[in-house]
Amino acid sequence: MRTKFSSEIDGFLDSRTNSAQIPQELTTPKMRFPKIIRHQKAEVKIYGKQKNYPFYRIVYRADGRRQMKHFAKLSDAIKGAKEKAEQLWKAHPIVALSAVQTRDAITAFQMLDAFRPQGQRISLSTIVSEAIDLLKRAAGRSMREIVNGFLANDATVNRADLAVAASEFLQAADVRAKSTDGQRAQISSKYAYNRRKQLEKFAATFPGTAVSELTKTHIDQFFESLGEIASKSRNKKKAISAKSRNHYRAVVRQFLAWAVRKDYLPTNHRLTEAESLRSEIANTTETLFYICVLHE
Repeated sequence: MRTKFSSEIDGFLDSRTNSAQIPQELTTPKMRFPKIIRHQKAEVKIYGKQKNYPFYRIVYRADGRRQMKHFAKLSDAIKGAKEKAEQLWKAHPIVALSAVQTRDAITAFQMLDAFRPQGQRISLSTIVSEAIDLLKRAAGRSMREIVNGFLANDATVNRADLAVAASEFLQAADVRAKSTDGQRAQISSKYAYNRRKQLEKFAATFPGTAVSELTKTHIDQFFESLGEIASKSRNKKKAISAKSRNHYRAVVRQFLAWAVRKDYLPTNHRLTEAESLRSEIANTTETLFYICVLHE
């Protein structure tokens, strides 16, 4: 009579050995860590358990940062790593980059993160877009050549307080009001005196303002104040006439032109285009008689 094995006996438990009943994970041959799971060019690393950290870990990069998840079982860690690698490949095109391209991209992001003019972050796409646009228009010149050429023709604007700059301008101009070696002065002392008073009044209107901070609005406000003084004056002889305002305009224009030469203003400041700097028609001739024309 042939012997029946326990697996063939109905109603009896399977007679597997103890070693066969141990979960597969515990009997898995020793695995070397870290183990790399790849899907196309996306990869996830699996790290083994440690004495002070009894979990399996999967590590990957997403959105430029290192991410990590832990699992109690190796089988779950492998499954999670495979799923994550597939997700990374589908969701993040950067994983399609070569190793060299990846290093270049990381370096570019690090440089941009360190360079933040006025505390503002500049995106990589903005830099690349502007660089391509400049190179297209550069006629074969490098960006370094473009910048060096611009700097060679563009003066650095120095900050100077308006009142201090006005005083410097007047001191330099006063020399022309003095006669030397028996020669006549280039300008009259009265003209120099009036110009000093006019420019000092202009500078005193905007205390604490730098020359480079002047705007067309400043210019307009100053000449509006001259009109208010004229309208409020009870004595018409002391009112600021259109002719006097034109003298103020001439002095301000002279000062602005000097400020450009001193690098206190950029060459493209456009302050002289202010509406209030347009000369007025000053009718200073006394009317002696009127002509009356009669129509039949």
